Amino acid sequence: MIIPDELAQKIVNIAHALTQQNVNIMDKDAVIIGTAQKHRYKTFHKGAQDVIETGEPVEIYPHEVQHYPGSLPGLNLPIILEGQIIGVVGVSGVPYDVRKYARLVKKITELILERELLQEETRSRLRLKEQLIELLIWRCKPENLPRIKRIANTLAIDLGVPRAVAVVDISRLIESSYLEYGESELVFERSSESIIQHLVNQHFTSSQDVAVVFDKKLILLKELRIFSAEVTLQEWAKALQNSFEAWQKGAVFCGVGGNSKSINEFQFSFAQAEFCLKHCCESRPHCTVYDRDLRSHYLLHTTSQSPESMIIHPLVESFKKVFSKKIEYVQTLRFLLENNLEIKRTAYVLGIHRNSLVYRLSCIKKATGLDPVRRFDDAIVARILVNMLDPS
Repeated sequence: MIIPDELAQKIVNIAHALTQQNVNIMDKDAVIIGTAQKHRYKTFHKGAQDVIETGEPVEIYPHEVQHYPGSLPGLNLPIILEGQIIGVVGVSGVPYDVRKYARLVKKITELILERELLQEETRSRLRLKEQLIELLIWRCKPENLPRIKRIANTLAIDLGVPRAVAVVDISRLIESSYLEYGESELVFERSSESIIQHLVNQHFTSSQDVAVVFDKKLILLKELRIFSAEVTLQEWAKALQNSFEAWQKGAVFCGVGGNSKSINEFQFSFAQAEFCLKHCCESRPHCTVYDRDLRSHYLLHTTSQSPESMIIHPLVESFKKVFSKKIEYVQTLRFLLENNLEIKRTAYVLGIHRNSLVYRLSCIKKATGLDPVRRFDDAIVARILVNMLDPS
């Protein structure tokens, strides 16, 4: 680790305030990078050089100063991190008077640097996770596969393990933090860290899971090796949502996509999770693409949005002509399909006579050629058309 000058000066300021002694920090080149004596900044320190070369403390007494260019009387100790000397800390004064201060400053310096190294490693891993998710769900192209695999290997993530993508709307949790501490980038970062740590503490994530926060949304790649994925995901989503509810900081909504078994499927699982999230509400705070109603709804949605849907564009135009004159026909067809093509029940739900419903259906058949009650294929096409015309 290379000690940044700014960090070295912060450590010096802390140590000086605690000990009331002149403190210096030198880098591996024996150059002063942090000091209470500003005129000595970026000057060479011979005592520090000897410490770096020998690995031993160097005591400099007043009568020895001429042998140590750039040094003052005092005690100089090595800064050791992960078994390596990365710099030197010095405290000015008669060595036997400042020994206790020097040892204290050395310990403080090593603790601060150890914490900084850990935080930097954490930040680095977080950046890699953000890059991995970004590449998997937004830019999963053949030319990016080598990079995806390199990042995954660095994080010790096995991309061959099946995973589902979950998207959690945490905006209310973030807003609650803003109200309490003020709106700032730092508050957002700390809130995001707390949310991800919560997942770890509550055992919602394992070492093979990836979790990051993007724009007030928590995105998770959840490892799922077992066969009954739909049941497990529904239970997991419910438990996850309930755990956040216990914070009592606002509702959290969770959408979960299908189980991805290859790198190329993550983008589709993410799209499914986003689709499910849009259907979450106070009475239904978590949804998965395996939910019975959403599964068929999503398939219809993707079919109607795909370029292949061009084959039914002529029918769409025919439907539009019918609906422009009889706007209630789209509702009629929707309720018929939602009630399993049962004439009696559909008429009851619509609040009309059975004969009125039969008449409406005959008009639709005359205009479009579709007879969804008697032909299963027509019912499928009608369902797609209704979704295209009225996607709500």
